Amino acid sequence: MLPEIIPEWRDTKVAQKEAADLRGFLLKEGFLEADINELRHAGLVKLARMAMLFDQGQSKAVKAKAKPKPKAKTMKTGTRGTQPRPKAANEQALQRARQTGRVQDAAAAINTLLGANMAIVANTFTSFDAKGIREDLSNVINSISPETVPFQSNVGSKNVSNTYFEWQTDSLAAVDKTARIDGDDVSSFDSTAATTRVGNYTQILRRTVIVADNLESQDLAGRNSELAMQIAKRGKELKRDLEAVLTDSNAQVAGNTTTARETGGLGAWIATNDVFGTGGASPTGDGTDARTDGTQAAFTETMLKSAMQSAFTNGGTPSILMVGPYNKTVVSGFAGIAAQRYMAPTDAPTTIIGAADVYLSDFGTLSVTTNLFQRERDAFILDPEYASVNYLRPIQNVELSKTGDASKSMLLVEAGLEVGNEAAHAGVFDLTTS
Repeated sequence: MLPEIIPEWRDTKVAQKEAADLRGFLLKEGFLEADINELRHAGLVKLARMAMLFDQGQSKAVKAKAKPKPKAKTMKTGTRGTQPRPKAANEQALQRARQTGRVQDAAAAINTLLGANMAIVANTFTSFDAKGIREDLSNVINSISPETVPFQSNVGSKNVSNTYFEWQTDSLAAVDKTARIDGDDVSSFDSTAATTRVGNYTQILRRTVIVADNLESQDLAGRNSELAMQIAKRGKELKRDLEAVLTDSNAQVAGNTTTARETGGLGAWIATNDVFGTGGASPTGDGTDARTDGTQAAFTETMLKSAMQSAFTNGGTPSILMVGPYNKTVVSGFAGIAAQRYMAPTDAPTTIIGAADVYLSDFGTLSVTTNLFQRERDAFILDPEYASVNYLRPIQNVELSKTGDASKSMLLVEAGLEVGNEAAHAGVFDLTTS
């Protein structure tokens, strides 16, 4: 870092010599050894070096101008001679930096030192006076907004041809242990249950963008085209929007000419294997009604085991535990996690230390994943084989007609959630969120 802002220090010998000189200079100016040892900020080191070099230059100039005198006169008692430079301001600034330990106060101390040692020659033309200095703008645009959509990434996807799409579910009859006698004739037949027909609606989501046309002719930092960058951003935003819709607890809405269609979210489907708080209630399980939220309670391993046991009893084999960020930290603290080790077939490091990425339950292994876009109060226990995102219109960019000196686009997606069989999944609901 230092050689980047002090190019001369790329030469190791120069750097070593100047570092030693700098230490001596700072000690002379009142800095303590401890102050110097803590001087790690590259900018402060550069400022201190500037002060040292200026002080050295001033000393040489004074020596060059000094004329030899025949003989030094003996000073009489009480005569004023050359007094040492006052250091009260330096010492006050240093004291403040020692007390607070803040980089800003350390910089102030260095600046005080610079002020004491540096002066500008009259009429010097500086960068503060100059016009036309080119700006230095990084060609990289930094964004840390989350883009991961674990639900969409783990379940399948299908194309549908209607705004209302349907599927069928079925189940086996209960176990029958009735014994039969030899040669018994069949006088009655088992009842036959019809399959259950369920469905969901697609929901339209969109993002729009309008960009003045002259931006496409300008030299932009970090992108070649403002319109292309904004379209790419809207696409990522739309994907996040869809993730939040799919994992919500809202009921499906058929819609009409004045009411938008809505797809029933995941929380409105899980009814058979759910654990919820006091006052809460399960939905019907076909997406037609939202679940009733209950009193929130802290997520416990007992809740997780109960939901897993219910799913296993009903024939499910969930493999993913999907939670919000806060409850991910709660899961990592489960007693069973700390005692378990996930055996890897290779030498790759997979042992869990300090976090739960794999939970080994009595009824199967769960991969723990964090979803920033689902409700924090919900914990979904999923079998990805029995869920999919059904697209009537995948994410697409639609260029809108021009009505002026700007380009307009609309990004949209029309999709809905299919839950193949809600009993394949489980959930723990009404969890605390902080």
